[in-house]
Amino acid sequence: MLSLLESQQLPRLGFAQEVMQRDHYVTDDSGWSLVDLVELSYYRFLVRHPIVVILCTILAVVVCAGVAFGLPKYGATYLFDCLEQPVEGFIVRGSTLSGRGVQLTAVSDSIRKGILTGAPRFGPGKRKKRSTVHTCANSFVPGTRHAALTVDSVPGGSDLLQLDNFKSLCEARERIGKLWSYEPCPESVFTIADLIGTIFRKSCHNVSNEDIIEAKRLMGVCMNATAPSSECVPLELAWTFVDRDYKAGLLRGEEPELTRTRILVATRYATEDGASISFYHSISDIKRISRAVEITGMQASSRGVDDEIFRGYLISDLMFFGVAMLTIVVIMLLYTRSMSLVLATFLGILFSFIMAYFVYHYILQMRFFPFLNILALLVLIAVGADDVFVFHDAWQSAKQDFYASHQVNLGTDNPAFQADGDEDPPTPENSSVGEQPHPFNTILSDYVMPEAFGHAIRSVLITSLTTAAAFATNFASKIVVIRCFGIFGMSCILVNFVLMMTWIPAFVVCRELFDHNCCFKKRRSESTLTKITKRIAQLSDQMFHNILPMLTTKAFFVWLVVCIGMGIGGLVLSFVNPRLKMPTSVSEMQFFPPGNILEKYKEIGPQFLHGVVDATTPIRITFIFGVSQRDTTDHLDPFSKGKLELVPFSIASTEDRESLQNFCHALKEQTWLSGHSALQCYLDAFYDQVISNCSGRTGCCEKEDPHSDDTFKVCFANFTSHLPAFGTPLYKNDKLVAFMFSASTILNDTSFDATKKLLENLNNFVKVNQGTLKDGYAYSSFFYLFDMQDHLGTGMWTALWISLGISVIILFLTTMNLLISLYSVITIAVTIFTTFGSLVLLGWELNIVESAIMTLAVGLSIDFTIHYGVAYVQSSKEARSERVKESFQRVGSSVTMAGLTTFMAGAMIMPSHILAYRQLGIFLMLVMVIAWFSASFLFQSMCAVFGPRGEFLQFRCQKKVDDKSDAIADIAVPVVGIEPSLPKATLHHVSNGILPE
Repeated sequence: MLSLLESQQLPRLGFAQEVMQRDHYVTDDSGWSLVDLVELSYYRFLVRHPIVVILCTILAVVVCAGVAFGLPKYGATYLFDCLEQPVEGFIVRGSTLSGRGVQLTAVSDSIRKGILTGAPRFGPGKRKKRSTVHTCANSFVPGTRHAALTVDSVPGGSDLLQLDNFKSLCEARERIGKLWSYEPCPESVFTIADLIGTIFRKSCHNVSNEDIIEAKRLMGVCMNATAPSSECVPLELAWTFVDRDYKAGLLRGEEPELTRTRILVATRYATEDGASISFYHSISDIKRISRAVEITGMQASSRGVDDEIFRGYLISDLMFFGVAMLTIVVIMLLYTRSMSLVLATFLGILFSFIMAYFVYHYILQMRFFPFLNILALLVLIAVGADDVFVFHDAWQSAKQDFYASHQVNLGTDNPAFQADGDEDPPTPENSSVGEQPHPFNTILSDYVMPEAFGHAIRSVLITSLTTAAAFATNFASKIVVIRCFGIFGMSCILVNFVLMMTWIPAFVVCRELFDHNCCFKKRRSESTLTKITKRIAQLSDQMFHNILPMLTTKAFFVWLVVCIGMGIGGLVLSFVNPRLKMPTSVSEMQFFPPGNILEKYKEIGPQFLHGVVDATTPIRITFIFGVSQRDTTDHLDPFSKGKLELVPFSIASTEDRESLQNFCHALKEQTWLSGHSALQCYLDAFYDQVISNCSGRTGCCEKEDPHSDDTFKVCFANFTSHLPAFGTPLYKNDKLVAFMFSASTILNDTSFDATKKLLENLNNFVKVNQGTLKDGYAYSSFFYLFDMQDHLGTGMWTALWISLGISVIILFLTTMNLLISLYSVITIAVTIFTTFGSLVLLGWELNIVESAIMTLAVGLSIDFTIHYGVAYVQSSKEARSERVKESFQRVGSSVTMAGLTTFMAGAMIMPSHILAYRQLGIFLMLVMVIAWFSASFLFQSMCAVFGPRGEFLQFRCQKKVDDKSDAIADIAVPVVGIEPSLPKATLHHVSNGILPE
């Protein structure tokens, strides 16, 4: 018997082998770690009490859901309120510039509340209550709120001010009036055709060609007029309907064609926002509004309308997440042929989201839930399915290994253990050796579960940690929504891992026990679906057992050149030309895809400006002393208001007053200042008053030494300039605490480079000219855009480098091999650069949503490489090509299915109306294809040619065990699957059908 078993050359038994040896042959437990004993106890508990694990998991989820969604603090109402404000949180917190902005806002609030005095109070005045009476007549008057449409002449069309096209504008006006559900009044819609009809006192349809020609002549005259003219007064509104190109042509004395114009729809009251939303849905599906006119863009009557439309799509488009989940369910069902496992996966993803929501708010104490967090759900769906694929393959592999090595005494005809093509599994009746069969629970707990759990959970842990690290590194950003997205995504991934250790294994055990107890001696009839899946399995075996290993080893040079070339190309595209660019504007968050009419208006609308000459808003700058520049808000809560924080400031000494006076003089001399050169500095005005003739006045006048400290102490607090002065003192409790200068400039270039240079010049100006004063600084509201752009770039790259560093450490600790770690880093770098280069070609800018998504590149691209690397290191083969082939055989199919499900999850949300959903879908599809290709061909090719052999550059942790009764002397811990063969005594016990209880 012993010789028979020895001749079978049992495969590696991994942790189960250690268990049998220590239970039967290690009489002194001091040689074994507590961790090992806890592992074995947990495996046995999972197998013997799976229902308890399942019920405890459900109970935990119910409690978390009840607390998270049942309590009003963060319940459904709170969640809906967060989604009602989708742009909240798109701000920088914790930076120097954000601190300046927070403090100046606190100064303004303190002035309004009377906490600070000495500056004029400003703020929104009381609004007059709007009348709720609305009539059809006179809807288009100055000050009326409007929705606006941009319309173009149809492709191949001509001037809209030609008579035929002019009549089409009239038709478009009438059709739009009917679509405006709040009020079907023709007077609610106004076009340039109506304006021309008003000038000549005719209806739109009665305007003649001569009238149009005269109107065009008048516009040319008025555009070039140097003085106001009475005939130009009726045309004041015309410039609202013509674009920049048309006005430029008139200024050149030409007769340009009007191919684009606007149509205004009067919406006088905020209560009409609902009508605007209905109007949007009515108009968005209409391409051509009349015979010669097509709609190209729409501007809602208020920002709230855009937000409301976005919220509607945000909820309705979640159905695409459901479609993605359904697609993954179908793929999993075909692959695993287990509806129960698919159901467990679906519930596990749902449970993970619920519990992560609880952890996010009640454990981590996060108070803000941005809409960006919903994107984590799609990543969770993809990662959750991927993890189940890995565990399923590990479980099946463990069962097959046990069957192959113990078929002489298996003693059960559990269908799950029956290999394809076998007539019947061995039983005590048909076995050549009729020993007592092993108890089925023991087989699961002491062999199958340790083997499956040891390999799968190890891989799942690594991929979960790297993905969670990719999310967590978003905390390096100073933008609130990106930080919140990172924390919530990390919570989802870690909670999903916990359920992978409990919920999924317990469900799998229940399935096995059900099959064993209820399907005993039952033959399964082969359905059409079974035949299809078997055929797919055969093709998969052919692909991963023969084709891919052959391609990798035979054509390795081709793959190296192709993949490295892809990486270099992506590197050039990302950093050289055309480069990953900063956004031109973040003040207007892009909610919808570029083809949406609301987004198209943002591009077209600026061409239509009120007035003859295009105007730009000059930059206004505030210089202040005595106020901190520290951001005192909660950096994770956009609704948090910072507290005013003052720093020591005084001009009681002559030196400090001279410094303040010199600063004012230097500021007035700046050529970029506008309108302040004639103003007298505040201290100059004070000195002039204290030396002026009293003329019947008493007190601070006719002072011999106006600059003395005594004069300042007595007079300055009561000084009020009778003329406008440059500078404003700020008092708190009758004590001078700060001083500020608010200056208009002629500067209007708010581009990133121009703002960066301006900020450097201002900081240098303050540093050079503040003299003995301290802590002065300059700030403008325009710096908000610059601060956002600056931290979008630095924050994303910082997060990527941190994520890559963490992943490399985890990878090395997993494989304990320097070469494998090096090849993995090269593969990840190629994947990231190729992905980023592809996104650059797709026109991506480094905006907020893009930055949050792109930081996940490392976490999502490393998974496939890790699986291949671990399988290569664990291989018992000696030749490189054989180890690569075995790694393909062990994890190739699960890696491919994981990539396929994630790719399909991204593809299924592409029809979404929300740009962020589409961008995440594009990113997932790209990174999955590139990561799978790089891991399967670049990484495996490097391993096939330059991979480590034997113990080359392999680090190991070893522990000693008491060598009583031929027990193992040294057992490798970090690398599962490389153990010495069983001692003869152990083989004798196995041959007798004994496994430890």
